[in-house]
Amino acid sequence: QFIEAIGTDSSFDNFFIEMDPFSTALLEASFKNETDRQEFLRKYGSILSFYSLKDEYNLLRMLVGRGMKVLGSDQIVMYDDRLIADWLFRITSNEEAKKIYTNISSQSEREFEQFLLDPQNNSMYMLHPEFDEQLKELKNLDISNLEKVVIDKLEESKQIYTSQSHRKRVQLLKHHLMEVYDQWKDSRTLFKYGANHLARGEIFLTVMDIGNLIANLTEANYENTLHIMILGESGMQASPFESFPAQPINPNGFYLKHLKPFMDVTEGENWAVFDLVPLREELIRDELKIDDINLRRTIMGYDLLVLIPEVTAAGF
Repeated sequence: QFIEAIGTDSSFDNFFIEMDPFSTALLEASFKNETDRQEFLRKYGSILSFYSLKDEYNLLRMLVGRGMKVLGSDQIVMYDDRLIADWLFRITSNEEAKKIYTNISSQSEREFEQFLLDPQNNSMYMLHPEFDEQLKELKNLDISNLEKVVIDKLEESKQIYTSQSHRKRVQLLKHHLMEVYDQWKDSRTLFKYGANHLARGEIFLTVMDIGNLIANLTEANYENTLHIMILGESGMQASPFESFPAQPINPNGFYLKHLKPFMDVTEGENWAVFDLVPLREELIRDELKIDDINLRRTIMGYDLLVLIPEVTAAGF
């Protein structure tokens, strides 16, 4: 509701989402006519990351309908290789490459279905050694420059998964943002990412994420950014997979426990909006003493904090 109100009451040119740029473009293109949209959902509706969730999907559809350009900047999700392979199959002119793309797609779908049946056996095809061999074969073929770029991003995405390096992931996020900087530098742009990504300064995982990059680039153009953190205090959060149960939100979890001073003063069912700017100014003047480093990061990194007393899990 909150993001939809922002999209309705404000005028934005671009909408950046937490998805890789290739899947983002394919998802955006599927909205052009109803037949394509329904077919795309039938084939890929369960592997669209956050946008497999009904509310997120409908929000994106609404914003595209209002003329916003959708841009993405994340890694390729490990179970999204099927969507990418099917797209590369359609654009390649190399017959050997088509065979490999077909194999990647079918193997990815098979492994994903097995994972849904047995979540303990996390054997997504992207994580298999065979996947690496398939990409090596593709790079030795006479394929287009675009295919080579996408294959490089598939390799980079796998490296991020296998290394579990948040720093490498943030590096990729920033790289994708800068690749299309000319498309958004002189326009009004809405970014919707996990709160961990969009602080002005250092984030909870001790790196400077895209919120810091965006703020600095915007300031260099004599313009402003507004950073809003939106969190639920309690309730249920959807699983990333349709067949998995929703999970309860833990107010004592890593991303919430430092916000206890704010949650302690919220009452009833109304949403609460806190203006963090005066607190930030007091911190800068050393008039406010805060020992909790993540509470300091929140106040220094965000302008508004929106707390929702109880949230419900989104449906697929």
